[in-house]
Amino acid sequence: MARALNYIIFQSFLFVWRSFLGWRNHCLWTYLPTTLDYLSPSSFERSVYHCVDDISAQPCMSSAYIQKREISLCRRVDRVFTTAPSLYAACVRWNKHCKDYGNVADVNHFARARLLRDQGSVPSDLADITGPILMFIGAISGYKLDFELISQTAEACLTWTFVMIGRIGEGDPETYLDAIKERSNIRLIGPRCYHELPGYLASADMAWLPCKINRYTTSMFPMKFFEYLSAGCSVISTPLPALQSYQQWYHQISTSQDCVNILNQWDRSKAKLPPTVEELNANHSYDQRTNQMLEQL
Repeated sequence: MARALNYIIFQSFLFVWRSFLGWRNHCLWTYLPTTLDYLSPSSFERSVYHCVDDISAQPCMSSAYIQKREISLCRRVDRVFTTAPSLYAACVRWNKHCKDYGNVADVNHFARARLLRDQGSVPSDLADITGPILMFIGAISGYKLDFELISQTAEACLTWTFVMIGRIGEGDPETYLDAIKERSNIRLIGPRCYHELPGYLASADMAWLPCKINRYTTSMFPMKFFEYLSAGCSVISTPLPALQSYQQWYHQISTSQDCVNILNQWDRSKAKLPPTVEELNANHSYDQRTNQMLEQL
């Protein structure tokens, strides 16, 4: 009953506002697999489902229901765009007009880190750190990050400071940080504003994606990958399937010892270097990717 009522309310109010604003040539572009609970794609001239995550694999979700609604949505929209190979494999079964595009980044925004690094700019809350910094930016959640790997790496690399920026437990209320809180060289500094992130990445000697390998992460393309590269950071990552095509740009690890070896032998001049800002803008920016998608439509 609640879904039916929401459908009527949402559809009605959207119709009113579309008429009031004089919108024409309407296109529905949705990221929500349960969109059919709120809208009918047939009431739009074009419709796109942009699948960026396996939401049914997240904690506290009604997995079977979401999967069922996602299949129905794929069948009814004109186009499906995905961001990871496994998402494409799942969606193309229900809509042949499916195209896989990896995630991209706000390249010019994060490229500011390169200039700030050259200027020697350091955020005040990192100014007391004298050794090298390995940085993570994003949701610090138990279903995404491998806290055991993080803890073991930090224990073995005491000259490094592990700075973690982000909200704790986002999407996973059962996130426990006992494994990493006891490490004196791990700093959890909380979330920071989007416009501040290039300043923090300018202080990083390397950045990493210490992700668990599970059903959710094997279906994701971490946005942080190209944000790190745009900032000019060398990147370390666990073996995420969506990143396999970019191995020339990052150091892949499977165990904490792999990461320890990289950090102990770290030399900026020998690290895998990120691509230039020009190359990233040409192939991995929001503008470039949006134009590709609009051409498909």
